[in-house]
Amino acid sequence: MLRRILSFSSFLILLILSGALSQDRSLYFSTYIIVLCIFLMYFYFQGDYISFALASALLIIHFFVKLLLSGEASYIWVGFVFVFVGFYCAYDYFLWHSQIKLSLEKRDRSSEEIQKLKERFESKEESVRRLEQQVMDIVRLFEIAKEFNECLVNKDLAEVILQKVLPSVPFARGTLILMNENNAPLATYQVGSHVSGIRTVDEVIENSMEVRIISYLEKDPKPIRWESAGDVTIDLGLNDDTEFPFWVFPLFVEGKMIAAFVIENADIDDYPKFEIVSAQLAMQVKKVRLYESVKELSIIDGLTQVFVRRHFLERFSEEFKRSIRHHFNLCVLMLDIDHFKIYNDTYGHLVGDMTLREVANLIKETVRKVDIIARYGGEEFVIVLPETSKKAAFEVAERIRSAIAKKRFRVYDEDTQVTVSIGISTFPEDLVKEITQDLIQSGMLELLTQADQALYQAKEEGRNRVFMFNA
Repeated sequence: MLRRILSFSSFLILLILSGALSQDRSLYFSTYIIVLCIFLMYFYFQGDYISFALASALLIIHFFVKLLLSGEASYIWVGFVFVFVGFYCAYDYFLWHSQIKLSLEKRDRSSEEIQKLKERFESKEESVRRLEQQVMDIVRLFEIAKEFNECLVNKDLAEVILQKVLPSVPFARGTLILMNENNAPLATYQVGSHVSGIRTVDEVIENSMEVRIISYLEKDPKPIRWESAGDVTIDLGLNDDTEFPFWVFPLFVEGKMIAAFVIENADIDDYPKFEIVSAQLAMQVKKVRLYESVKELSIIDGLTQVFVRRHFLERFSEEFKRSIRHHFNLCVLMLDIDHFKIYNDTYGHLVGDMTLREVANLIKETVRKVDIIARYGGEEFVIVLPETSKKAAFEVAERIRSAIAKKRFRVYDEDTQVTVSIGISTFPEDLVKEITQDLIQSGMLELLTQADQALYQAKEEGRNRVFMFNA
C-alpha cells in the first residue's frame, strides 16, 4: 500500500511538473503518457496488478480524452498506445508461456518427488511392519521362555523346546548337549520336525559329533554358523543326514560353558531368535544343575555318599512294588561294622568317619548300579538287591564281608582294619503272609526287621560273618 501511495504521488508530481514546464499541450500529454507507461511497467514487473489495472484505466481514459479533443495528432498517440499494448501482449505471452512451462516442469518434478516419497514411505512402512513382526516374535519367545522356569529336569527343557519353541521357530532337528562338571558330554536330547518325539542319549559315544563339538568349543567358545555344506571348515563328525543351515550355540553361565545347542535346517532369518532361546536355555540348564545338586544333597549322606534313610525307604518302596507286581525276588542286606564304638574310642572320630567312607566305597564297588545302598544308622548300612535270589544275595554279602576284612585302612597316619557282620532277608520266602499293594509298608518293615534279626544272630555267632534269616 505504501508503494502505491508513493508511486501515484510521484506520478502526479511528475505530471504537474510536466504541465507546468511545458507550454505545448501535446508535449504535456506525451509526457503524461510516457510517465504513465513507465509506471505501468513498474507495477506489472512488481506483480502489483491492482495498481497496474488502475494505471491502465487512467491511460485509456486519457487516450479517449485526447482523441476527442485533438484531430490528426491523436493518431500518433493511437499508434503509440497500440505499440505499447503490442509490446505488453508479446511480453505477457512470453512470460505466460514461460510460467506455464515452468509450472509443468515443477508439476513433473513434484510428481516424481511424490512418487519417490510414496515409494520411500511404502518401504519404510514395510520395514516397520517387519520390525513389528520381529518384535512380536521376540516377545513371544520371551513368553515361551517363561515355560522354562517350570523345568526342574533336563528332559522337561527338551519338552518345552518341542512343544513351544518348535511351532514358533521351525527347524528340522535341535540337539541339546549337556555337560558334566568335568566338561565332558553327559547326555543329549534331540527334538525337531524330523525327530519323532524326544530322542534321548544317556551315554554319549566316544568321538561322536557331540563329543567333537564340545571339544572344539572348549578351544574356541564361539557360535558356529554354517549356512551350507560349503561353509564347513572343521571336522565335527557330521552325519550324512546333517541338514543346513547348521548352527551351534555354546551355552555359558558366568563365563563357563555348561552345554551346547545345535540347530539344523532353520530359516536363516530366525538366527537372532535362536540366540535368545539359547540364552534362556543356558540359565535354565544352570537352574536344573543347581536343583539336582540341592536334591542330591537332600538324598545323599554327606559323609558316605550313599542314600540317606528317608530316600532309601522311597526307593525301597518302588522296588518292592515292582517285585510284587512282576513276581521278582528281592533281598535286603543289613550290614554293621563290628566293635565300631571301641574303634572310635581308640582312633578318634575323624579316623572313624574316614573308615565309614571307605567301607561305603567298598560296598559300592562290590554291588551293581541298580542295587540300593543307604546309611541306615551310625555305622549301619542297608542294601536292597532287586531281582536277586537268596543264594545270589548270600554270595554278594560274602564278597562285601571278605573285601572289607582284607582291606587295610590308611587314615591320618593310622593303619587300621575292621570287619562287618551282615544279615539277609528275602522276598517272598521270608514273608509269612502274602503281600499286596495295600500292604507295602508293612511288608518293607517286616523285611528290614528280619534282616536286622539275622544281623543280630551274625553278631551272636562271633561277628565277621553273613547270616540268613531263618537259616
